[in-house]
Amino acid sequence: MLCALRCAAAPLSSLDLSFNPIGDEGADALADALRASRGGGLGALTSLALRCCDLRAAAMRRVLRAIAAAAGGGGGGGMLRTCDLGFNAWDEGDGGGGGGELRAIALPASLARVDLSSVVVVGGAGGAGGAARRREGFLCAMGGLVEHARGLRELVLEGNGLGDEDRRRLLGKGAAVPPPLPGGALQVSV
Repeated sequence: MLCALRCAAAPLSSLDLSFNPIGDEGADALADALRASRGGGLGALTSLALRCCDLRAAAMRRVLRAIAAAAGGGGGGGMLRTCDLGFNAWDEGDGGGGGGELRAIALPASLARVDLSSVVVVGGAGGAGGAARRREGFLCAMGGLVEHARGLRELVLEGNGLGDEDRRRLLGKGAAVPPPLPGGALQVSV
């Protein structure tokens, strides 16, 4: 299917693969297609939805990285306005390392809305301490996203057990970032 999308004559403006268990392998194929797009197929993509697709954090980061690469290379990511990665799994193994990797991804200025609602923070052992580390790793990763999201106006994090203090903390991470658009301010919903 992604090969057909990549080679499509008419540009596609919206791609919704939500509720299809494409998993990490499917996300990798999509990331390859995004990077390879040059005006056709995924070149005009403005909306991407991968809600509840059995993705883990590393795959979500690969998709975001491909969006950034496509925008920098004149491909599909340059027009993308919304990206929905909600209801996937932010796995424990990502810990705080995901934040550094997300900080290194310069998302396109066109990207105004990212939805990471109910990305279940999963992982095994550790009891309350392990849960706290997983939560802290997730917050670190979201802070990394906020730091380099030049055009981001809305970050949806509902259903992740975050509160007002977490929202203030995330908005503080973006304090050094210029306003996304004239008169615009980043909204973080928790």
